[in-house]
Amino acid sequence: NTSTLSVRTYSEETRKRVLDVIYDIIKSECKSAGAPQEPLIEPTTEFPLTDNAKEVSDTVFALFHDHFGASRTKVQEKLAGSEDISNLARPNKTPYLYWFLGATDHETYDEAKKSGHMELIPRNHSGKFAPVIELTMTTGVQALALAALYYLA
Repeated sequence: NTSTLSVRTYSEETRKRVLDVIYDIIKSECKSAGAPQEPLIEPTTEFPLTDNAKEVSDTVFALFHDHFGASRTKVQEKLAGSEDISNLARPNKTPYLYWFLGATDHETYDEAKKSGHMELIPRNHSGKFAPVIELTMTTGVQALALAALYYLA
């Protein structure tokens, strides 16, 4: 019997503690059920904590703020998502920044925020996710160009 589990934490220390406890529980449950052998526990993927480099974050935020304005530039609080950017950047000790790009029309966004139900806005990976194509693509290309030109100039 195979089962999978996704574990997401906000620190490496907490992740280690959580995984240790999960392993202990699995082993104890197998032992108490009289399993004839130890369980095979194999991590299949790992996405380390995404930890944006402060100097890159501050610089890119200022670029975006100046270009897009305060109403279109926000700091995102911590999320329990998983991304592989850390796996790409950490081996070379490359400072990095992971940013989000909004894709919802202003009216829907403002109404959800006003009602206190931001969770009702469909996000990527949702079958109901339907970005406003023109604005999303234009903003995305501009954001990428701004950051790239700053660091490549």
